[in-house]
Amino acid sequence: DKICNTDENYMKDEVVDTFQYTVRDRDDMLVSEPATVTVTIECNREGPIARDDYYETDEETNEDYWGSFGIGYDMDQLWVLICGALVFFMQTGFTLLEAGTVKSGNVQNILFKNMMDACIGSIIFYMVGYCVAYGYDDSPDANGFIGVEDILIESKDYNSWFFQWAFAATAATIVSGAVAERCSIEAYFLYTIAISAWIYPVVVHWVWSNTGWISPFNTDPDVYAGAIDFAGSAVVHMVGGFCGLCGAIWLGPRFRRFDRSSTGASSSKYLEALIHQFEFGHNVPFQVLGTLILWFGWYGFNAGSTLAANGAMDLASKVAVTTTLAAAAGGLTCCVMARIFQHKWHIPRVCNGILAALVSITASCAVVSPGVAIVVGFIGAL
Repeated sequence: DKICNTDENYMKDEVVDTFQYTVRDRDDMLVSEPATVTVTIECNREGPIARDDYYETDEETNEDYWGSFGIGYDMDQLWVLICGALVFFMQTGFTLLEAGTVKSGNVQNILFKNMMDACIGSIIFYMVGYCVAYGYDDSPDANGFIGVEDILIESKDYNSWFFQWAFAATAATIVSGAVAERCSIEAYFLYTIAISAWIYPVVVHWVWSNTGWISPFNTDPDVYAGAIDFAGSAVVHMVGGFCGLCGAIWLGPRFRRFDRSSTGASSSKYLEALIHQFEFGHNVPFQVLGTLILWFGWYGFNAGSTLAANGAMDLASKVAVTTTLAAAAGGLTCCVMARIFQHKWHIPRVCNGILAALVSITASCAVVSPGVAIVVGFIGAL
């Protein structure tokens, strides 16, 4: 009405005009800079009113803008899919690392467990896990503890589900190494179901959903400003680590891990061989390959947590830099420490240092400077 009922347009049946607008997401965050769009308006006859100032644009510019906006959305989706695939590729790294660390007789057991992690975890996270992790924010039953009303991905948010499933699979696989060589297959299956359906998704909801009680995305969290965990140091790795710790305490050490019996102590060669077996595993090349694959996949883990490509590549690039520097610092720290305290260059120690540093930088990789990332990697490796 404001456009049609001016003195200039009063007798026209339709008017072609432009107006300025911005695009914001559901959290009222700015997605695009102010732009203009051309529209055709059918006019009525309600009497003249004052017309505001409008910015002019040609039709070609308008079409180019909307075309680029559509491409930007697809690029965001593609970025998340690629990074999700990188995170899932970390399963290969976990498998090689664990297979190289255990005794040769237990390699197939580890391979089978890791395969079942992916298979069981996928079905359980589809049926229940994703709902518990996020659910519908607008549901009257929405709460800060668990998500509700999105069973079987009723929301059809397939892009988000794929990325979050890759994270859930990572959390589950962490435990397989902690209980290696002493956990039955059946018990491990039950654990995988529990962590994929309940343990991990509940923590995700607390920290990353829009209604979680300590989520920074919650407009009214129980803790001021919420808990910032950019890519999952606590949500993914601490959850998996604590589950693994509980399993290791419950099951006890591996067979002959701390064997100091009279038979073992009386033979220095036996004792040396036993220590070497547990210290180096049976295949160091597998451990190195697994570590490098995990480092590679971590770029999808951390940089992919921007959850967008359009307008987020500066941040993703910074995340890649801080991730790299922290990992390098962790590896060097453990390398030097092994040389000082064990008097030898120790490849498994370097692998552990790199992985510990990567876990440590995951939460803060988007907010720390490159120099601080080196300090974080150093402390994590200690």
